[in-house]
Amino acid sequence: MPDYTLAELGNKNSSQVVKEWAPGARIVKAFNTIPASVLAHDPAQAGGRRVVFVSGDHADAKSEVEKLAAIIGFASIDLGSLEIGGNLQLFPGGSLPAINLVKLA
Repeated sequence: MPDYTLAELGNKNSSQVVKEWAPGARIVKAFNTIPASVLAHDPAQAGGRRVVFVSGDHADAKSEVEKLAAIIGFASIDLGSLEIGGNLQLFPGGSLPAINLVKLA
């Protein structure tokens, strides 16, 4: 994408900005590091379950997203807060976008 440029977010990641725009909301970042073409396939792979990363500042909200992920067949890994986990999931620049992991049973 040669014309792609990042917006200046004041040293915040996009999830932190969304949190500011939606005061009181319990923002959880998940399902965004795997390309849609991979998400469209069965999460059961190679004897395990495809992994989704989860970040957020509210443990109860993250737990609900992790339950949803399990119901639809994914394993989840909690990356911590929106600041830390959101930066790991950042595209471009984070270390986790397009990482395709399978958690074996």
